[in-house]
Amino acid sequence: MNELLVKIRFLIPSLPRAEKAFAQALLENPEAITHLTLADIARESNSSDASVIRFCKRLGFHGYSDLKQAFTAAIADGDEVHEEEIEESDDVNDILKKVFQSNVQTLQNTMVLANERSRMRWTP
Repeated sequence: MNELLVKIRFLIPSLPRAEKAFAQALLENPEAITHLTLADIARESNSSDASVIRFCKRLGFHGYSDLKQAFTAAIADGDEVHEEEIEESDDVNDILKKVFQSNVQTLQNTMVLANERSRMRWTP
């Protein structure tokens, strides 16, 4: 799921208002998509069915059903990444591990975006 969330986070600043509302709703509660219909999720995110479909196509899916399947599969794979915040009680080793994991995640996110950009540029 992390790859989907990275793409969505990357796109948010450039999205129209209704698509942005849907994208933010997905980021806040990605599991909701697995049990909501198109009409339900559009209503819950204060957007329209058409905006949700446009967003799905922007991500490279044919429609809402494809996006829903991708989220369902990603959730089943348990591919979500949880970032850990550094806390005052952390010792030096804990801090180093958390910073290292954060840097690795940033590099992985960058690769996702670079691959997506290459795919979009070279797709006929």
